[in-house]
Amino acid sequence: MTAHKIPLSKDTYTENVIRKSLYWMSGTTDWTLDENENTWYVELESDKEDNIKKFNRLLNDQVLREKIDSETGMIRRSIIRKVLKSLDSSL
Repeated sequence: MTAHKIPLSKDTYTENVIRKSLYWMSGTTDWTLDENENTWYVELESDKEDNIKKFNRLLNDQVLREKIDSETGMIRRSIIRKVLKSLDSSL
């Protein structure tokens, strides 16, 4: 089995995005994660094209989730505060 090393820029991908994507790859293939100052290095134990495509889809998904979370975070916190406040006042 041949390993496939994928370099990913730290300017583009956060550690959280990489690790969440790799978590979902765990059932498909073994992997390792290394880094230097500017780059993440993901090594997939299998270089099957399907695994590489799956990993890229997962990266895209996690980047989108991270953007949505950052854009809706204040609204969610506000809703949570209002709900907790209403629960506290009903006691």
